[in-house]
Amino acid sequence: MKKIFALIVMFFATIIALLFFEGLFRIINVNKEIQFLQVDQSGRKVGINEYDVDLGWKNQPNFEKTKTWPYRQTLEKINSEGWRDKDYKFIKEDDVFRVAIIGCSRTYGYGVNVDETYTKVLERMLNEKYPQKFEVMNFGVNGYGLSQMALNYQKNVKNYSPDIVILQFYLPTVYRASWTKIWGTQKPTYILKNDQLSLSNSPVPKERFKSVERWFLERSFLYKFVKEKLSEIKEIQRFEFKEHVQSNKNLNKTCSMILQQLNQQTAQNNSRLIVFTWGKHSKWLETILLEAKVEYFVLEKFSDLDYWKKKGNIENPLPTGHWSPIGNQFVAESIMNYLEANVIK
Repeated sequence: MKKIFALIVMFFATIIALLFFEGLFRIINVNKEIQFLQVDQSGRKVGINEYDVDLGWKNQPNFEKTKTWPYRQTLEKINSEGWRDKDYKFIKEDDVFRVAIIGCSRTYGYGVNVDETYTKVLERMLNEKYPQKFEVMNFGVNGYGLSQMALNYQKNVKNYSPDIVILQFYLPTVYRASWTKIWGTQKPTYILKNDQLSLSNSPVPKERFKSVERWFLERSFLYKFVKEKLSEIKEIQRFEFKEHVQSNKNLNKTCSMILQQLNQQTAQNNSRLIVFTWGKHSKWLETILLEAKVEYFVLEKFSDLDYWKKKGNIENPLPTGHWSPIGNQFVAESIMNYLEANVIK
């Protein structure tokens, strides 16, 4: 009887302690100074994303919601096929030159409106200058790595019969390629087995979002705080991994082979693959691209970055980061200049 009484007292004492700390944290954060950068961005299971058996997650078709950032609002609107773009027919018109762009949040347009993304800026530039009709299609999905980008082409992009496929390639494109789980969500990836690509974690296991955890995240500040700190520890481990990506010969070779395979697939479908890269890692990334023997270019070599920096911030303020409207204009101009020099006759 005494043991039962002691357990009851302990139970209620724990509840009282949790409620006390819950209230204390809410008082401390009354001005909302504590940010939850990991928890608030970590879901690939709800909201704009939904489960995909082949890709891990995808954009939810017909999703529409206004997103509030510290500096502005943007409209997150997805078309009926699951792309942040207008609707397109699979069969293109005879007079149309179709450009499909594959990428992650940089291509999706994280932090900007759809008409400010480099894909739509590029489309306007091409159609304003040339009599032929151009369609520049945005196949960007937040969080994708190279494996998912290549699989996205196989499953979706090729069905639109693009004349050119442009792939956005930078550091996260590489290191995400090796993971089978990111932001608590399962994803497929390619691994090397006897110098051959092998698809791993596919079909992707379906993980239903835990309703109890979701309820606590929405209602308990204390639970959310603890979850954030645990996520930060995992993120530190990821950063340690990122530091060694350049020297990871196996991962570098895997990415080269994925690109090589994608190049062959696009050629078989009468498309032309072009990859672009940029930034401080571009020289190292070029070694991967050279080994893959794919057509590529560096953004800074085809547009004056200093000129665009003088116009304003190239990237949005943190925690958003990513290209700002000005940064997207820089990217669009670089791609435009490359296409005019090497593609458009």
